[in-house]
Amino acid sequence: MLPTIYKVKEIEKSMLSVMAKPVSGEWIEDEFIGFARLGIDKIVCLLENFEQQEVGLASEEALCNKNSIEYASFPIPDRSLPNTEQAILLL
Repeated sequence: MLPTIYKVKEIEKSMLSVMAKPVSGEWIEDEFIGFARLGIDKIVCLLENFEQQEVGLASEEALCNKNSIEYASFPIPDRSLPNTEQAILLL
């Protein structure tokens, strides 16, 4: 089964999308294979490192690499906003 993504905006030949937390546990590898099948070529994780550990996504970067998906970590602490200058650089 393919993951569900939600289109936010098309930008030239690309698309910005969002999704719920990837499936973790025994199906996590299938989730990242599904991302690659959907043509997703970059994932930006907004979780802090301890949150990734807590929700079972410690292997997210490795699974992205394994499936030829660029990975970026841009942690945003709960109840806060990202630094605008850093967010613009990320985009």
